[in-house]
Amino acid sequence: MAAIGKDLPYSSLPTGVDAIRILKVEPGDFFDPLVCTLSTVAFSNKPKYIALSYTWEVPYSDMARLPTSPNENKPPSQSPNTIEEQLAGWSLVSSKHEKMEAEWGQASLLPVNHSKSSLETSDRQLHLTVNECPFLVGHNLYLALLHLRSRILPLALWVDAICINQKDTAERNAQVALMSFIYMRAMKVVAWLGTKEYRNKLDLFHYMSIEWKAGQSQYFAASTAQATKLRCSLEPDQSTFGRITESSYWTRMWIVQELCIPRLLVFAYGSCIWTYEDFRRWHILDIATAGRVPSSGIIPQGVENQGLEAMLQLFDTRDSKYTDAMRLESLIERFAGSKCRELRDKVYGLVGLANDIRPFSKADGSVKPIEGYIDSLDFQSEDLPEPERGIGSFQVDYSHSLFEIWTDVVKFVYFRARSIEGRINDPALLNGIPEQAETTAVLLRSERQISVIRTANIVQDALSPMIESKIGSLNSYQPEHERPVIRAIGYLSSEIVKLGPDCEALASSFRAHQDWVGRISAFYNTAADAAAIRRVEEAYAVKIISYGNSDLAKVASIRNPHVVAWRVPKADRPETSSSSYTAMYEKIWDTGDDEELQLSEGPRVCLGTNLVLGLVPSAAKVGDVIVQFWNCNAAMVMRPIDLRQQLYVLVGRADVSEAQDRQDIHGYDIRTEQSLFGNSTTGLSADSPSAGPLYIDLDFRTLQCITASFSRTGEAGNNG
Repeated sequence: MAAIGKDLPYSSLPTGVDAIRILKVEPGDFFDPLVCTLSTVAFSNKPKYIALSYTWEVPYSDMARLPTSPNENKPPSQSPNTIEEQLAGWSLVSSKHEKMEAEWGQASLLPVNHSKSSLETSDRQLHLTVNECPFLVGHNLYLALLHLRSRILPLALWVDAICINQKDTAERNAQVALMSFIYMRAMKVVAWLGTKEYRNKLDLFHYMSIEWKAGQSQYFAASTAQATKLRCSLEPDQSTFGRITESSYWTRMWIVQELCIPRLLVFAYGSCIWTYEDFRRWHILDIATAGRVPSSGIIPQGVENQGLEAMLQLFDTRDSKYTDAMRLESLIERFAGSKCRELRDKVYGLVGLANDIRPFSKADGSVKPIEGYIDSLDFQSEDLPEPERGIGSFQVDYSHSLFEIWTDVVKFVYFRARSIEGRINDPALLNGIPEQAETTAVLLRSERQISVIRTANIVQDALSPMIESKIGSLNSYQPEHERPVIRAIGYLSSEIVKLGPDCEALASSFRAHQDWVGRISAFYNTAADAAAIRRVEEAYAVKIISYGNSDLAKVASIRNPHVVAWRVPKADRPETSSSSYTAMYEKIWDTGDDEELQLSEGPRVCLGTNLVLGLVPSAAKVGDVIVQFWNCNAAMVMRPIDLRQQLYVLVGRADVSEAQDRQDIHGYDIRTEQSLFGNSTTGLSADSPSAGPLYIDLDFRTLQCITASFSRTGEAGNNG
């Protein structure tokens, strides 16, 4: 074995062909050090390998104390004597920052003694030998290789942490873009779930070795090398199944495509092995999916097993991998809560699974056809050409900022992805007003324009909060230099009829709050409406008091003359390049002697028609309107510049609370769809000059401003 300190020399992968490195784990007993070789092979040579799916950190906290060599169980007086024992006692001591460096191959080795404190950290790294060089891997990966190794046969694996040169960003981009192909071409994918809990064992490593010799995982290599039938373990008992569902493995982002792509999937749990088909046939899993788990005692009453839910969601996704459920936007929303160290993987970890995406890297020499289409657009035109839709390319580049990745996703979904059938056209909404026939026809062809704001919000939620730090304060942001890129469709939900105190006064002054409640109650004529607006106000007051400074900063004025709105489909788009428009736009920001606007510097509460309360920027006036969007909470304050033509300019971001529930039991956004199609019975009247849908032209900076979510401090703790 080579001396510690020698780095593994990675040779460059061949250019012009798709290729990977294969890790061959040499056979050995459980007590033997892990020895491997790494070699490069092109896919044209039809390599035979197993892809390993695992998590960097141990999937159970109690696994952090598991030893990886017999020396770790020796009493302190028995210090290692041989060079092998000394090497087996090496580990990595790192702070959180150094741990991130280790992920990129920049950490250094430090010898430590294996006291209880060092054994029980989940950040441990250990070395194995690769091409006669020591190579650091995470504790969990080391345990996985130890359990999967055969006593008599080599095991050919693809393991991302070893087979990709993590120091080479260009290679990393290219291999991530190739990830779906790597898992698809693997003979099998083995998912390492972790191990059982070893309680009160004085010689843990010896006990683990006994279980390994009696288990099935050591025979896994034979099913590949000798093409023999995989020897599977028996169905687990209730306790074991409960622990399997609690593995953090199910909650990690990269696991999604690693479980859903392969044709043959195998699970390893300590020395146990099961196929995916075995797993699905378990009687105990039937109980879990039937919803009888709490009463069976597998999951204690009142305790939500997030691992079980994540596991079942992954299985459902695997079973539906040939359907439209595999669209990129759907996957990002479904797995927004999955965990990853690198926030970019919230997107890049799913592009290989998405069936409407062809991922590529700079190394491919590919181009972005979407950019050429965007550059050709003339937003002064009312009718923009429909882009070519279908499967599109998507660049994987870890040097991109989170904001750039967000814009890449929104561009793809808006300009390239096909419309989602049945998303907007609920038949119950299309039986009404003949005068709205032309508008209805336009809207039914405009699903991408209607849903783009929601998509932008979902992707931003997945990447937050870091994406917002790239923008800076919204109060100081003035994106006049950016031209529109997105033409969205929203609707006028309310007109501002009263402006109230700012948030600080509302939270600190009993009198200010009571005066405001009296003013809004007096506006509505019926007792039912007055009671409804009081209920809305009570709930909304609790919500906005919980907002932090970062939330309140989002309710800001946005000076952008290019963001305009007009009626679908009848009005003409404002000519924003004309001198008369520029003069008019500057005039609306001249507060002059308007005392109402000078009363507040921060956002203030407002009352709108249609039982709407909200927070609006200090520049908002009575007579401004609230524009909302399909199936999301994004809202804007806009000012009419021509009521007859229904033309509007942007004032800023708003936060809105409504009396009516937006969604029904089937997930339709009833509130929006009634307003869009002109069938609303509770909104603005159909003959109102401000009723109905609007086109809104937006640049990406403004789109980011209006779709940044507020923290849910009143519901789930302070995120700000």
